[in-house]
Amino acid sequence: SRKADVAAQKEIMHEYFLQIDELLREDQIFYVNLHFLLGNEMDFEDYEHIRPFPPEYETYHFLTICDMLVTDYSSVFFDFGYLKKGQDTCPDHSKVVIVDGQAVSQ
Repeated sequence: SRKADVAAQKEIMHEYFLQIDELLREDQIFYVNLHFLLGNEMDFEDYEHIRPFPPEYETYHFLTICDMLVTDYSSVFFDFGYLKKGQDTCPDHSKVVIVDGQAVSQ
């Protein structure tokens, strides 16, 4: 059966979030909508600019006020595309590095 190593995934996300948080400007907020197994375990107190997706909003309504979407292979990519806003994908996170403040695929 499939099992998630939540502790290991939490640590990986924490490291990513620290890097992202450092790159964000004062006027930027990076909202994240993680899988519930991980999202329920994350503590966002360590980050100045990263917040959990607000549960009081329906996902698609909230996306209408977002400036950009960073996603995996989720179908939300196509839904957000109809809004004609910026979006980016990261198909293999192990091949992405931060160079001069930008995420770049290796």
